[in-house]
Amino acid sequence: LLSAVSSRGCSFTRVGSMFTIFFRPEIPYNFVEVSECDMQAFGRYHRAALKHGVYLPPSQYEAAFLPIGIGEKELDLLVSGIEASLAVA
Repeated sequence: LLSAVSSRGCSFTRVGSMFTIFFRPEIPYNFVEVSECDMQAFGRYHRAALKHGVYLPPSQYEAAFLPIGIGEKELDLLVSGIEASLAVA
């Protein structure tokens, strides 16, 4: 995901199984910086992800959680869906 995220001009952060893609070049570290994200692009990304079968939190202020039992097939679908969604955001 990192190459797709960076080529779109976004940033990616994770802690354990939680992750978020922020629509700004640098990872935000506070509410003000998250508020500076391109919320319109996040909306386009989120709607595209839903169309690709990837169900993410509907807000730039939230993190996605991966389940412990996720398999290779599901990870492949997640990554391809996110990459395709970033391309149209």
